[in-house]
Amino acid sequence: MDTERLWPVRALVVDEQEASRSDLRVRLKGMGIVDVWEADNGKAALSILRDFNCGDPDLVICNLQVQQRDALRFCRDVRRDKTLSCRDVPIVFLTLTEDDVLAGAADQVGATKVLTKRAASGSLAQHLKRIVGGGSA
Repeated sequence: MDTERLWPVRALVVDEQEASRSDLRVRLKGMGIVDVWEADNGKAALSILRDFNCGDPDLVICNLQVQQRDALRFCRDVRRDKTLSCRDVPIVFLTLTEDDVLAGAADQVGATKVLTKRAASGSLAQHLKRIVGGGSA
């Protein structure tokens, strides 16, 4: 488990597999991110962002490998939706393997970062600190 803590961050996890969402929630909580919302697809995630009643999330983490088309559409829709106060929220895609074509598509729709699950496994806290711009709590 990561020993470094992130300051109070609100995160939205998007993954169609409940076990994957649960695993990531546990990892995020271990980093000190206690406000974690979950969605099982891009449409549900977009709805959560539109109806966020606890303030905007500081970070979105989305599994790109499982639901590639849905995840890319979700990111594009967030970036283009002028009614969202959080349309510039960092969106991090997690994927099983490095794929330059997939990374290029993610970049085109406005993703902040694409991380392989292997690269993120040991250093997720450091990646998130750089992305969200935080210090220690």
